[in-house]
Amino acid sequence: MKKADGGYGYLLNRASSWGITVKGLEARYVFFNDAKAVLDSRVPDESTVDLWTVPESMHLRNRYWLSQIQQLREQYPDAVFIIYAGAEHVSYNTPFNLTKALPQEELFVAHLFSSKSTNNEARDLLDFLGEDKYPFYLEEILAWKDESMRRLAGFDMRLLINEKDYAIK
Repeated sequence: MKKADGGYGYLLNRASSWGITVKGLEARYVFFNDAKAVLDSRVPDESTVDLWTVPESMHLRNRYWLSQIQQLREQYPDAVFIIYAGAEHVSYNTPFNLTKALPQEELFVAHLFSSKSTNNEARDLLDFLGEDKYPFYLEEILAWKDESMRRLAGFDMRLLINEKDYAIK
């Protein structure tokens, strides 16, 4: 995976160089197999989606990840775990997220996004709902004191990372 995705590779190599043990959660067949689901059989070429990102696949992947986390927790009961994953896997407000199955008092969800939007899509639910009326997308650091707001937003903190300061080499 380090070779196939430069962003992951850079981060995982840096973590390893700092002495952090890195363990993968994803099953190899998910990462190394391109799978497409057809949403509308009448127009199969125009209505395909990555199979691994549909809700039931995310559910199955997260269940597998949870089993991996539980095994690692048994091996390393006192370790701090940093789960580096797509926001949909850990957001408090997404279906089948990992956070529902983990000890709530030990969780902290931080979403990291590029400060420069690459595709004009909302980074998360707040950007989507707020649009320009509540421009959350302009906030470099967005956090909530109220736990109910964190759960509603989907995260404890969102950081917009300036790519020139954290360039992938």
